[in-house]
Amino acid sequence: MVLSSCSSTRYVPEGELLLKQTRVARGGFSDSHLSRNDFVHLQRQQPNERLLRFPLKLKMYSSVNRERKTWWTEFMQRVGEPPVIFDSLYADQTVQRMQQFLVNNGHFNSTVYYVVDSLRRAKTMRLVFHVNTGPGYRYRNVSLDIRDDSLANSLNDWPARTLIRSGQPYNVGILDAERARVTRRMQNIGFFNFRRDNIEYLIDSALNANLMDITMIVNPPRDSEHNRRYTFDEVYIFPDERPGRSKENVFDTTIYRMPNSRTDTALQNYYFIHSKPLRIKPHAIVSKLLIRPGETYSLNNVDRTYENLWDLRVFRSTNISMHAQPIDTNNPQYLLNTSIEVQQALTWATEVNLDLTTSSGLQGTAANVALRNRNLFGGAEILSLQLRGLVEVQYLLNKNRRNEFGLDLINNFDVGLSANLEFPRFIVPFNFQQTSLHRPRTLVSVGYYYQLRPTLYNRQTINTSFAYSWRQPRFSHVLFPLDINLVNISLKPAFADTIAVLSETNRRLRYQYDNHFIFAARYSFAFSGQTNRPVSFNAFRFSIESSGNSLFLLSNLLNAKKNDSTGQYQFFNLPYAQYLRFDADLKRYWYLTDNQVLVTRLMGGVGFAYGNFEVLPYEKGFFAGGNNNIRAWPLNFLGPGSYGAPDGSKIERVGDIVLVGNIEYRFPISGIFNGALFVDAGNIWLRNDSESFPGGLFEWKNVPNDLAVGGGVGLRLDFNFFVIRLDAAVPLRDPAKPNGEKWVISNTQLRDFVLNFGIGYPF
Repeated sequence: MVLSSCSSTRYVPEGELLLKQTRVARGGFSDSHLSRNDFVHLQRQQPNERLLRFPLKLKMYSSVNRERKTWWTEFMQRVGEPPVIFDSLYADQTVQRMQQFLVNNGHFNSTVYYVVDSLRRAKTMRLVFHVNTGPGYRYRNVSLDIRDDSLANSLNDWPARTLIRSGQPYNVGILDAERARVTRRMQNIGFFNFRRDNIEYLIDSALNANLMDITMIVNPPRDSEHNRRYTFDEVYIFPDERPGRSKENVFDTTIYRMPNSRTDTALQNYYFIHSKPLRIKPHAIVSKLLIRPGETYSLNNVDRTYENLWDLRVFRSTNISMHAQPIDTNNPQYLLNTSIEVQQALTWATEVNLDLTTSSGLQGTAANVALRNRNLFGGAEILSLQLRGLVEVQYLLNKNRRNEFGLDLINNFDVGLSANLEFPRFIVPFNFQQTSLHRPRTLVSVGYYYQLRPTLYNRQTINTSFAYSWRQPRFSHVLFPLDINLVNISLKPAFADTIAVLSETNRRLRYQYDNHFIFAARYSFAFSGQTNRPVSFNAFRFSIESSGNSLFLLSNLLNAKKNDSTGQYQFFNLPYAQYLRFDADLKRYWYLTDNQVLVTRLMGGVGFAYGNFEVLPYEKGFFAGGNNNIRAWPLNFLGPGSYGAPDGSKIERVGDIVLVGNIEYRFPISGIFNGALFVDAGNIWLRNDSESFPGGLFEWKNVPNDLAVGGGVGLRLDFNFFVIRLDAAVPLRDPAKPNGEKWVISNTQLRDFVLNFGIGYPF
């Protein structure tokens, strides 16, 4: 309210005008495939940035007296934004850019001009651009003229693949994209010297009805009558490339022989030129090369070789160059010699990073300190000794709610020590051709983890896992054939007494806090459409996990005896979990501007416990609440369904089903300060009815009534390499309240807010 009363024109000089609004006038687009939105990014001068139509930064800047040199004045003017003063030079430049844009899109007879509209408020104006596109030109006939006979067969499918189609509007961007497409196509089938300037367009626009005929002309290179198809020949690898290497006089040559494929009996030579003993085995490098002697030159294979060598993570830099061999007139062959220069990174290195963990049973901000060896056995294997600390930080302003849940500032603390070994290939008990296109890796891990819930329990876990991972453009896969966890839980005395009483009527609690053994396999798949440009994209993750089936089968085959007290089969004197679990996460990033984004997420999961276990083990159950989920509730203290815990009950809620939706608007404030507005909704449910959790059973018809809704605001400090986050969230709808009283927004007070601290974005 105070900022609203401030004058936006306080620091607008006399005789100048504040640019309050710009727009492109309606009309003039009736005969065009373009719209007014296509012209927004062409404007050279934009009004002051607005937050929900309110010029917050301008108001902050104008709210203080510049003549008073106080820290508050300097802060408000640094965080704020000075008024944007209309400049006719920028307006003229915008007109020129719009006219060029119209020409590039086939509107050769367009007109653009601007009008300055004075507004009622003094010193303010609106800039209106009037655009009359005129008729746009379209292609009538599209043809190809190949003036190099050596390319005729390679382009015989051009009519079916070309980006230029009859009836399309003229567009310079499409013409450039087609030139790039054909150029890369030629370079991928051996034409090493083919360049973009081999292609030109002949356009005849002297037709009626605003039509044009277009011909793409493919010329031979300027220094030859024909393009030539090249073949990779000798490959030289310089594995110890470094500054000053060329000054050394003594070099050794190691020849490594390897077939191009599994069915190929002929061995190809790869030459390692080095001045020091080889630190990395030749096979580790050669197996990642798609540049192979005797195969046709392909630019795609060169690019993928770059990617594969970089993915080894043992090289600081890589450079690939190719040189054509002199042509023998008696036996003309077009051959390329390839030089691959790599500079190795330090073998031993330390690494410190912060990340976000959202897995079930382990949520919060993690700090990792790792000691890495990037070439343990000489084959680019990576050994990582890692110390990991994780904390879930939430603070409830309402003292009564803090006491109700028994929560302090730190809800959850974890520490772990692990050893991880990565091989840049698949380790399998049989022989098969490993394609380096998918960048395969084998991961072996052993670790110990300690989890502390200060008022409830501590949990110790020993984990051993074996996994395969591989990646494709935008896709990644991880397969765990083996994932073993031994879990030991020690309850705090007061909490143990509570569990002892409640578990007499609630079998879920007995399983939830019992020691157990997990022998699982899982697979996860992820997709991301993110690019280097701020454009909207989707991201998706899916995983499936199964546990205990092989042990259950083995127990039956061996006629093993069940434990008399629990009625369960055991392994290592621990009952083993048996379940099937699915979960998925779909996100959509909507870029409103280059630095304002609307992020939406829908997360869901379901688990089925059976056989040797009646419920999902705690680590594999689903939770709601916490600073990365539904931020208006403490972690693990929401749900299931419409269940409302009795006063003084501090039992964590674990569900078989979860459904969570989030929407968050992220925007810049000033410098490293960013803001957010968000709404979270969702809950967990049980698959089977339970007397201990009335209202917790999942039924589709009850889902809308069982949804918890929270909202709030966030402040983020973005240091590029990590983000510090503070979110303040408040319950808007509480499913535990009686019908008719679930919406609690009208009763919201400041003390009802929950403060969430974290590193990184919540999703």
